[in-house]
Amino acid sequence: PDVVRMAKDMHMTELRLGGNFSSYYHWRDGIGPVDQRKTMKNIAWGIPEYNNFGTDEFLKFCDLVNAEPQVDLNMGSGTQEEATDWVKYIRAKYHGPLILEMGNELYGKWQVGYPSREQVAARTHAYSEALRPIMQNATLLATGATPPNFPEWNAAQLTNPPHTFDLLTTHFIVGKQQVQLHPS
Repeated sequence: PDVVRMAKDMHMTELRLGGNFSSYYHWRDGIGPVDQRKTMKNIAWGIPEYNNFGTDEFLKFCDLVNAEPQVDLNMGSGTQEEATDWVKYIRAKYHGPLILEMGNELYGKWQVGYPSREQVAARTHAYSEALRPIMQNATLLATGATPPNFPEWNAAQLTNPPHTFDLLTTHFIVGKQQVQLHPS
């Protein structure tokens, strides 16, 4: 109850299920009775992932705090069929606005199954073609890059036909060695 109250007080407009582990997350591991869910290693953080906060819990939490759900689909080790099955599962339970991100930080070698710049547009297009007929009133996001790879990666994504995606995400992630302080 305290977490729900604090989250409501923040007036969040959307919440994301996914992130860095999306490239190896298989949504079926996070449904059904919690005590029967598969535990796996969270490769991104090197800790166990118990899958005790899966799709159903996420959708319920979004409902409780009045936030639009965003789901990061597995475009690393996953398949188009797995992505569409997940969207169908979500749509059977939730009919409101939804944000679907095709992958996350796919430009990084730290991602399982990351595509090359030459492969990303075709993979994005294939997922989009599979998702468009079933996504209803969802916004479809394609994965953009972070500096200094904006021009090449994003240009590759923009070779896709119109309506392949609604928005191209931007990941502005820099290390402390890249931060420049300006005197005040």
